[in-house]
Amino acid sequence: MPIVIYSTDSLVRFTIPLIYRTLQPDKIILDSVIANPDIGCNIIHSQGDSIFICERDTEEPILPDSSSYTVASAYFTIAPDAYPEVLIIDTITIDVKALYTYEFIYRNNSSYTTVVPSFDPGRIHIDGCICCNHPGDANNDKIYGISDLTYFVDYMFNSGPSPVCKEEFDNDGDCILGISDLTYFVDFLFNSGPLPVDCHNCEW
Repeated sequence: MPIVIYSTDSLVRFTIPLIYRTLQPDKIILDSVIANPDIGCNIIHSQGDSIFICERDTEEPILPDSSSYTVASAYFTIAPDAYPEVLIIDTITIDVKALYTYEFIYRNNSSYTTVVPSFDPGRIHIDGCICCNHPGDANNDKIYGISDLTYFVDYMFNSGPSPVCKEEFDNDGDCILGISDLTYFVDFLFNSGPLPVDCHNCEW
């Protein structure tokens, strides 16, 4: 996700703490935030923390007015079994011995003006079935075979783990994991039956 600022005046320094909000913090993880080297800002981010800070602490070069700047880009890892939601990136006010409060600092001739900017939250729409690549692959080893059959039997009858990506073993495409998927897969595997249904979206 790009982080973009728009300035109506010549911009010098800025500090912008941001937070990402998700209902699935164990499945949607911020991997990294990469600063745009042309802007010259630093990224302060603690791995595993939902807060990161874009900071530009330099006066040169001055960023021209009436311009948009992509100051950084945030990259996320989304687990295969994450369910659909809207990931929000928003500003947050934090106080670490007054070191970080979000602000923009503008230069007007030889003087400086500090302002608090407005901010439009960013949104990432996470859809279902992002995990599906190999229909019939119950154990997520990227191939299908006897091991997928035994994995699904264990899930169905012995309280074993569910398929990593449910859509991949929804072989008949009815968005219900059950006996019909098992018989469908057996027919495919041993009787030259039809291939498992292509990847599809389900609301599990």
